Amino acid sequence: MKTSISKKISSILITTISIIAIFMLIIFFISIWKLRFNDIGSRHAQISQIFSKFIARQIDQQVENMNTYVNSPWWLDAIKEANLRYENWESKAIQEYMARMDKQWVALSDNQLQEWLGSALGQRLKSLVENDSNIAEIFLTDQYGGLIAASGKTSDFYQADEEWWQLAYNNGIGHNYFGEVELDESSGVISSAIAIPARDEKGRIIAIVKAVVDISNFFKETENYIIDKTGHSVLINEYGRVIYCAGIKPMSAAPLSAILIKKLVDSKYAFSIINLGRSEKSIVSISEVNSTYFKRNNIHWYSVILQDEGEVFLPLYKIFSIVLIFTLVLSLFVIIFVQGITRKFFILPLNEINKGMRRFSEGKQDYRLNLKTGDEIEDLATSFNAMTDDLMSTTVSIERLNKEIVERKKAEDKLIKLLAEEIKSREIMASMLDDNNKIREDLERSLNELKEVQAQLIQSSKMATVGMLAGGVAHEINNPLTGVLNNVQLIKMIATDKKDFSFEEFKQLLDVIEESALRCTKITRSLLDFSHASKKESLLLSLNEIVEKVSILVTHELKLQNILIQQDFQPGLPAILGDPQLLQQVVFDLIFNAKWAIEKKSEKTGGAITIKTQYETGKNEVCLSISDSGIGISKENLDNIFQPFFSTKEVGQSTGLGLSIVYRIVSVHKGKITVESEVGVGTTFKISFPVISEI
Repeated sequence: MKTSISKKISSILITTISIIAIFMLIIFFISIWKLRFNDIGSRHAQISQIFSKFIARQIDQQVENMNTYVNSPWWLDAIKEANLRYENWESKAIQEYMARMDKQWVALSDNQLQEWLGSALGQRLKSLVENDSNIAEIFLTDQYGGLIAASGKTSDFYQADEEWWQLAYNNGIGHNYFGEVELDESSGVISSAIAIPARDEKGRIIAIVKAVVDISNFFKETENYIIDKTGHSVLINEYGRVIYCAGIKPMSAAPLSAILIKKLVDSKYAFSIINLGRSEKSIVSISEVNSTYFKRNNIHWYSVILQDEGEVFLPLYKIFSIVLIFTLVLSLFVIIFVQGITRKFFILPLNEINKGMRRFSEGKQDYRLNLKTGDEIEDLATSFNAMTDDLMSTTVSIERLNKEIVERKKAEDKLIKLLAEEIKSREIMASMLDDNNKIREDLERSLNELKEVQAQLIQSSKMATVGMLAGGVAHEINNPLTGVLNNVQLIKMIATDKKDFSFEEFKQLLDVIEESALRCTKITRSLLDFSHASKKESLLLSLNEIVEKVSILVTHELKLQNILIQQDFQPGLPAILGDPQLLQQVVFDLIFNAKWAIEKKSEKTGGAITIKTQYETGKNEVCLSISDSGIGISKENLDNIFQPFFSTKEVGQSTGLGLSIVYRIVSVHKGKITVESEVGVGTTFKISFPVISEI
């Protein structure tokens, strides 16, 4: 279906104006958004800095006040007088006194506490607590940590074992201490400990004063700070826990993670838009409280201003809606105006030209176009008129027609030649494809032959193994058969002599005969299973059963060498998919490699082989490990042990194919094999197979 030029122009016009309008709206929105974001973010950052400086100043002032108290002449005189009690005391006597007082402290009555609470210094401390709303508790210790005076009864008499005391004293070179926030769950009060060392004229520490400060008073200025409906101030620690915020229980929430805090502090502007786990994102600005005593005591508090993103950008969304409506109206007006201009200057002249073409096709060769547009359309009309004049004055000549026929003949001959060359090319390609098919068939035949040789090699190795086991298996079968024979002869003797023989005694002899016969059957079945050639089929198998069958065959051989097999099988292992004969060959080869390594370690026989199975849940794999206490493998040989024909054994003792066959069998079963070894200590082979289903 044809589309008129008018519709095409309208479509192009609408598309162009829409793209321009959308592009301008996007630029406008991004510009205004960035402007608003930077303005609000900067303002919030300034407010958070003001609050952080205010809090730091409050804390520094409180510490300085305490420092002024403790280093006043009156306090220092009282402290020196209290320290006189230790004059001429030995260190051991002081320690015994502290231990005794600390033990008796809890049981002391109010009358007995008058020495510390009723003294002039104690009354001064009590008055200080009553007059300073920031201080909840204050007490003073001597240079050894014993209590001098207190505003109230303390939990302990001896304070030198407390962390705050040790940091404030610091082996006599201490400093002012400010502790982390602590929350009193019963009262909901948040407090920090301030510890100030008192010094004599020589700068020696002669006492430590500790004040428990109700720090909520420091933040009253920020409590009522609200921006619009959702903006508010929060004080947090370095882990994001709320220290103080109106309406939130201290230390009960973490609006920011430690990672986000570091990201904000390290950023250029110290503010950003962050998803705090709510339905709407928030603009967050942050400023660290840079108190002098925070840096010294490795404390990090942050003043944070939070406000919902939607509330911040609501005016922007309103402005954008107005601009969008205005843009749509303006675009519609422009489209209508441009369509009118296009119709007048382009569509109508083109329709006139189209009308002339139809008249000419109808045979009116004298029809002329009379367009005066002053542009290319007028030139097109002039060309149309010239064309009609030429057609009327000329006819097609015979020579021109003959020439055209000759040229067409040449073109046809050239085309026939090209077709012949293409046919020849296709024949060559077909021949190449036949050669490729032959090569592929030869490769497949060689691969099948290689697989057959590999299977024969594995079976030959297995039959050689059966020969090695024949003596041990015969001995294992001979023992239970001897028991069977002895019991049968005993029954015959009893029957011949016609002695009294109860049914229970007869049954016991038959049970022994049955147990011995079953053991023979189990041993022979294991040997038959092992000696059978692989059927090249995969079955659902239990790794424990595979290892158990091989263990039955090699037990006697290992006992002769005084080698102990230690088995650690995880019960109920998930099933694996594999060929039982091939997997038995893997276990046998690894056990006999371990046997050789143990024998090689010393002229004396003896050692241990540990076989362990387990299920690794995270990898969904069943694992088999075989460890020995043998000679071990050197580091330079570890990378080559799975290579064909590589062997550390003496010439004639090995073909060098055992471990390469093991590696091949494990790979075919989509498993992995690794080895760890230490020379003189032993070797561990670990094999893992993917789990198929539960047995």
